[in-house]
Amino acid sequence: MYHLWFIRTYITKMVERIFVGEKRSQTAIKRDWTWEDRHLAAKQLFDALVKSGIDPDEQEFLNLFDDDGQVDVEALDKLIHAETPIVAMGKRVHHLLEQFDIPHTEIVHPAARGKIRNKVIYQLHIEERLGK
Repeated sequence: MYHLWFIRTYITKMVERIFVGEKRSQTAIKRDWTWEDRHLAAKQLFDALVKSGIDPDEQEFLNLFDDDGQVDVEALDKLIHAETPIVAMGKRVHHLLEQFDIPHTEIVHPAARGKIRNKVIYQLHIEERLGK
């Protein structure tokens, strides 16, 4: 007979935070990459998380919009009922979560352009917003 500990540990992944992105880029769609593949914007984010002492493997990553740009209703429902802290990546996600009164911390999206794209500046941003 399985113990509750086993079920929680191995069946349901316990995560520290849920990171919410907008949608996959055309390159990610073409190559069938997700956040967990650690390519493109995910590399910038994961490097900053590690630098801040946050283990990416203890987080959950999802997109609020599907590949066609429509709101992913399952993802939204999950966030509405989440008991885990939520991190909104980018303004579009932040605004939608606000519309549904979903508490969250906003960070700059890791694919943002400009000065924030600098690896060190982005790492400092993540550390400031999420702590060590």
